[in-house]
Amino acid sequence: MATIPTTRRQILGGLSLGMLGLGLPDLLRLRGQAAPQRSARAKSTILIFLNGGASHVDMWDMKPDAPIEVRGEFQPIDTSVPGIQITEHLPLTAQLMHHFALVRSVQMPGVENSHPWGYYYMLTGHPPDPSRYPGGQLEPRSSDWPFLGSVVAAKLRRESNRSAEASGDKTDVARLLPAAVQLPWIWDQMAKTDYLGGFAGRLGRVFDPFLIPFDPKLRSFASSSEPLLEAPPTSVRWDSLAVTDLMLPAEMNAARFQNRSSLLERVDDFQRSQERRANIAGYDRYQQQAMTLLTSPAAKRALAIEEEPDAVRDRYGRSINGQSALMCRRLVEAGVPFVNLQWMAPRGYYYNWDCHVENFRALKNLLLPDLDQALSALMTDLVDRRLLDETLVVIASDMGRTPRVGDALSPSGRNHWNFCQTVLFAGGGVRGGRHYGSSDKIAAYPTDNPVRPEHIAATMYEALGISENLWATDALGRPYHLLEDGHSLPLFG
Repeated sequence: MATIPTTRRQILGGLSLGMLGLGLPDLLRLRGQAAPQRSARAKSTILIFLNGGASHVDMWDMKPDAPIEVRGEFQPIDTSVPGIQITEHLPLTAQLMHHFALVRSVQMPGVENSHPWGYYYMLTGHPPDPSRYPGGQLEPRSSDWPFLGSVVAAKLRRESNRSAEASGDKTDVARLLPAAVQLPWIWDQMAKTDYLGGFAGRLGRVFDPFLIPFDPKLRSFASSSEPLLEAPPTSVRWDSLAVTDLMLPAEMNAARFQNRSSLLERVDDFQRSQERRANIAGYDRYQQQAMTLLTSPAAKRALAIEEEPDAVRDRYGRSINGQSALMCRRLVEAGVPFVNLQWMAPRGYYYNWDCHVENFRALKNLLLPDLDQALSALMTDLVDRRLLDETLVVIASDMGRTPRVGDALSPSGRNHWNFCQTVLFAGGGVRGGRHYGSSDKIAAYPTDNPVRPEHIAATMYEALGISENLWATDALGRPYHLLEDGHSLPLFG
C-alpha cells in the first residue's frame, strides 16, 4: 500500500501543477480561498521563557521514588488537582494547577545539546540546521525561521488592520501597539548579546518583536566575579522597566516632533530610492509605528507600569521578572496578540535557570520563589479580570536538566539535557488539570506521546486561529509555509 503523504512538503511535492495549468502561487491562492477559517480560541498569548534550561525533574516532573542522585533534595507537594504534584517550592502555583495542562514529554531529537540551538528550536518551532553547529555560527541571519511572535504579528496584525480599515476604526489602542512584544530585552548576562530565534528572520525586520528594556539609569548586571547566592545590596534597583524609545525629550512636544519627522522624511527620500523595495517597506512601517507610539497618549498609557498601585506591584514582586509579568498583563489587556517574557537571572545568581552550580540552593532561595510569586499573581489577575479564557499562557525553556545530580562545575549542579522537559499551557481554551505525555522513571526520556517544539508552536497557532493561514512569500514572491511539520496537541476542550 502506498504511503499517504502527511506533511505539506509531501503533498506539494506530489502535485503536478502543469497538468492543471496552474503555477504554485495560483494553487496556494486557490487553497487559501477554499480553506475554512478557524475561529480563534485566544486573542493573546503570553510565552514565559525560563532562560537557561529549567530543571523539569526538580519542578514539574518529580520522581520521588527514584534514587537520591536522581530525585535530589526537594519533595513534591499536592496541587489543586488530585494526582498531580509539583515541587514544594512552588506552593502558590500548586493551588492554581487546575488551570494548567502539563506536557511532560517534550524532546529535541538530533539537536545539539546547547542553549543557542535550544532557544532557536523552541522559539521558532523549527530544528536548526546542523551545518551551523561546527564553529559556533550563532549570529542571527535574515534567512532564519521567524520567532513565534513574529509569525503571530505577521498574521494577526494584518487581519486586524483589514478589519479596522473596513469598519473605519482608527482609534483602537491595540492597533497602535506592536503585535509582538518581548521583555526584558537581554536574556543572558554572561553573553550580553542577542540570541537565536528571537527575530523575524525571513519574514522581514518589520515583524521583529518590540523590545522593552530595563530602565537604563538603573540597569545592573550580575557578573562572574560576584559571589553566587548572595543577597543584593539594598542600593541596587533590580525592578524597573522603561520603554525608553517612547520618551520624547522634555523640550520637544508632539507637534514639534511631527515637524521634525516630516523634515526627516524629505531628507531620507534620496537614500530610500537607492535601497531595495523590501527593506524600504520594513523601515517605513517601523517609522510609522515609532511615531504613533511616541505621539499617542493611549498607547503610552498601556505601557505605563508606574500607574499600577504599589500593592499590585508588590504582589507580583519587586523583581525584574515580577514587574515584567505585570507588564504582560497590561499588554494583553490592551490587546497585544503576543507577549514574550524572557526570564532574567535574579540578582545574586549568575547562571539563571542554567543551574550548573548549586542547583538546589539557587532554585530554593532565588529562582522558584521569584517564579511562584510572579506567576501566581499573573494567573490570579487573568482569572479575576476574566482574561484567562482569551489568553493562552505557555511556560517553556530551552532545555531540561540532567536526571542525575552532578556537574563538572559542581557536585550539586545539573547539566544540560534537551532529551526531555516539561512545557505548561493554560487558558485560551486549554482544558486544565491534566497532563499529556510522560517521562520514564528518572525523567530522562519520554515514554509516551513524545512532543517536539514544532508541536508546541502548532498549538499556539491553533489557539490564535492562524494554523490554517501560515503561508508566506519571500522577497522574490515565492511562497513557503511557516510550519510544515508539527500538529496541535489535543489540549483544548
